[in-house]
Amino acid sequence: MFLSAAICPAGNPVGFVSRQPASPMSRHRSRYALIAALAGLTVLAGFAWWMLAPGTPPPPNPDLVGREPQVAEKLVRLRQAVIANPDSADVWGRLGSMYQISGFTDEAVECYAVAMQLAPGDFRWPYLTGYALQDDDPATALTYFEAAGQLNDRYPGLFLRKGDLLLRLGRSEAAADAYRQNLAMNPRSSHARLGLARIALLENRPEDAVAGLEEALALRPRHWEVGRLLAQTQTALGNDAEAARLNAMDRPGQIATEPDDPVVAAMWQEAVDSNALLIRGAESLFSGRNEAAVATFEKVVAVRPDSAEHHRWLADAYAASGRVEDAKASYERALAIDRESFPALMGLGAIELATGQADTAVETLGRAVALDADEPTAHFLLGSAQEIIGAYEAAARSFRAATDLDPNFTEAWLGLARVTAASNSDESLMAWRRVVEQAPADRSARDRLATLLIGTGRHEEAIVVLRHGLEINPADVEMSRRLAWELATAPDKDLRNGKEAQRLAEYALSQRAGDPVFSDTLAAAMAENGDFAQAIEFADIALELLDRDGPDALRSAIIGRRELYLAQKPFRQVGEGE
Repeated sequence: MFLSAAICPAGNPVGFVSRQPASPMSRHRSRYALIAALAGLTVLAGFAWWMLAPGTPPPPNPDLVGREPQVAEKLVRLRQAVIANPDSADVWGRLGSMYQISGFTDEAVECYAVAMQLAPGDFRWPYLTGYALQDDDPATALTYFEAAGQLNDRYPGLFLRKGDLLLRLGRSEAAADAYRQNLAMNPRSSHARLGLARIALLENRPEDAVAGLEEALALRPRHWEVGRLLAQTQTALGNDAEAARLNAMDRPGQIATEPDDPVVAAMWQEAVDSNALLIRGAESLFSGRNEAAVATFEKVVAVRPDSAEHHRWLADAYAASGRVEDAKASYERALAIDRESFPALMGLGAIELATGQADTAVETLGRAVALDADEPTAHFLLGSAQEIIGAYEAAARSFRAATDLDPNFTEAWLGLARVTAASNSDESLMAWRRVVEQAPADRSARDRLATLLIGTGRHEEAIVVLRHGLEINPADVEMSRRLAWELATAPDKDLRNGKEAQRLAEYALSQRAGDPVFSDTLAAAMAENGDFAQAIEFADIALELLDRDGPDALRSAIIGRRELYLAQKPFRQVGEGE
């Protein structure tokens, strides 16, 4: 099956992290099995058996031993609120939400069942029941989602969760219908497009999948799961260059698609445990809401001051907010608790690198690499620090390690190209090629690659590189001039094209009329076309434009070319020639 592993990932299909606390479903399964069976009936009839009970049951009362104090306190308070207001569906629902996010799934389902009985027209309670069960019992969860849909068929998030669940259950046609219903209500839904693309891949329609994924990525460029699946699909279609470009974009800070779901968001707002707060803060951080992330992580650290992980997350938020000194202090607190915290070492090393402490960063990042030699970013950061202090051989080893682990790590190839320029021109040239392949719009990298190719006599390849640059940006003035120069002066006659060289040189000069190099280029193009009088005229203009203090080497070169034109000869670069 085409890309089946990427299409239907295991686990939670909708979140960038599994936000449902792990909870075995063995306890009390029979208590809600009947509810699950009845949920497929009409809402009014589905829970009528509750009406036969002699009264509302007491709220569940699980053992809270071992729970964080603030969690136990809130659960006790909400349970007491239910006892005081047994006829309030909202109070039962709040208690259910708190049980759910605290890992008491069975107790949450019980509370939602009572809320359904008290407010049979409120879609939230069957919907949240489905959300509670979607990981461990997707078939039953789907039944509840369908019951919620009977009550509210205009809630977009419901159809995304239904689509994901149906796809996991192998019902791709029904899943596609659910995703399309979501798109009808929310045309900018990247998650629905991702779901439809997965279905297209299951049905061996990769071109349709590419179209949908490109639309999804255009709507939400930071959705990493869309970018990854698009890259995998492009690879399967043989579009390796495009796949490499997409993979090069996959870096920390990107987020997964997640339904816009106020009901579920309101449920998670009930959370007070450190893990839930950590997840909430991470969502804020990955969504670019840095100050909200700082506020949440500060609460987390207040709850868990002994946790290196929590201090590290706060440091990440400080760093994203530009609070460098606060970030550094928090990373150091994390390392004081756990000196082998790899994320804290990485964060601290990055800050040291960014604040000019390269020597210290080498030591810090060296410790990170020793802890996890399989993380390419650690090698890249270490190489960057080593490059700054002038340890080029060590930097080259670090950049090579990063590219070995992640061949699509464009920044590491760029570092390798820089540090090997003086010691290994062949390796530097190879690295520049990889940079341009993976980042074709990087003009400076393309210019550097062309320069190296020309310097080593590879004029044909240089022309190809320059032409591709102009295909990407036809208005690039310097690229036009450089290509004109090659087409006018290349040693091999089969590579020269005087008419194209003149057209490009005239365009370039129209944009940079006061630059002597551009006049010199047009002069060379005129000479290649046999118009030596014009060539002499533009050579004279170039000489006039040169300041008295202009480069002597350039002045001498233009004078030398002008003498050739006077002798009715074009200029040729040094090479094999005709």
